[in-house]
Amino acid sequence: MQKIEPNIWVFLAGINGFIAVAASALADHAFEAGMSAAGRALYMQGADYQMSHALALLGVGVLANFCPGRTAGEQESGGSARWLQYSGSAFALGILLFSGSLYWLGIHGLGSLGPLSLATPLGGFSLLTGWVLLTLASWRVIWGKKGDETGE
Repeated sequence: MQKIEPNIWVFLAGINGFIAVAASALADHAFEAGMSAAGRALYMQGADYQMSHALALLGVGVLANFCPGRTAGEQESGGSARWLQYSGSAFALGILLFSGSLYWLGIHGLGSLGPLSLATPLGGFSLLTGWVLLTLASWRVIWGKKGDETGE
């Protein structure tokens, strides 16, 4: 049986899931009176995207446990482990930029990002990139295996 090992992606999934739930609670309780309806919608959209991509990070972490070449000593990965690392990095960056900018805009209003106005589209692009990379990595992990001679 394969041993499931903790990794940075599972850790980041937990942190981001916690932050998404806390952000939703803040919008419902602490920020309720001071936020416009449009601001609250943006803020909650940030929390929704953060939660869904926290789950994506969890998927990256779990898939990494089944990826050949996940340790430094194994070199026959065909790049699957590397693609998973890129995918997790893209998700983490996308969460920071996309959800973070939506939180900011929800609290401070549209146009308040100033020189950081590209954070939202760049974050969205990073999230999309994470999904493409996760698809490529999982394709290699699942369908890239050539028969296992050892039966393990």
